[in-house]
Amino acid sequence: MPRSALPAGPEDLGGALALDFPVVVKPRQAWGAQGVTVVERREELGAAYRRVAAIFPRPLVQERVPRDGEAHGVSCLFNTRGALRAAFVHRRLREYPLGGGPSTLRVSVERPDLVERSARLLSALGWVGFAMVEWKTDPRDGGARLLEVNPRFVGSLELAVRSGVDFPSLLYEVAVTGDCPEVRRYKVGQLCRWLLPATSSTSSPTRRASASSRASSLPRARPRLRRLGARRSLASLAQVGVVALQALRPSMWRYARTRATRLPD
Repeated sequence: MPRSALPAGPEDLGGALALDFPVVVKPRQAWGAQGVTVVERREELGAAYRRVAAIFPRPLVQERVPRDGEAHGVSCLFNTRGALRAAFVHRRLREYPLGGGPSTLRVSVERPDLVERSARLLSALGWVGFAMVEWKTDPRDGGARLLEVNPRFVGSLELAVRSGVDFPSLLYEVAVTGDCPEVRRYKVGQLCRWLLPATSSTSSPTRRASASSRASSLPRARPRLRRLGARRSLASLAQVGVVALQALRPSMWRYARTRATRLPD
């Protein structure tokens, strides 16, 4: 894990100030990228911590892994006896907000080492059901660092399903019978793109060039478009309607352009 500190409050930042900067102030429980704040200099930590803690109590402070390291998500499903029954790994290629947030373009890959480490972590917690463990490779030494555990379905779910790991159906079987078939093999090199927000690929020339460089090393494939599958027409139409309504709110446009700590009213 990256070196971390868990201050008791704004008056207890001594351990956090001893970390190497930049650091990230991270809510211990939140959603998406909400509240995640990068702090470049020590003198800025106090104000940033108080701003996040006002909404997400007792956030942790963690050394930031350099952004050019690869990020992987390991999705796992455990039966009611705590045995790993299915696993899937994706690598993120783009994200939004640009400084760190949910992935908007990802590809299916094989990383048995990360599957093994994720399974050990979740087994130690007595896990039952689905979880996604997120890892970031530190380019300074090549080691993978644990960032977080998402105890819910995540944005890469569509990619897993289209690659051959149907987590919703498998989880249903676990809920009904306590077990499901084992699924460890899937299609590698599958791409899946989240169409919204489109700014994920256009907001930064530097990030565009970086994304293009990474994408050029991938096998040529037509990206699947999450949320717009023909077999899910009703859900897709509902999603379009929700986005259209949100687009009428000025606060949503401000939120889309910035890394807002607070959700729009």
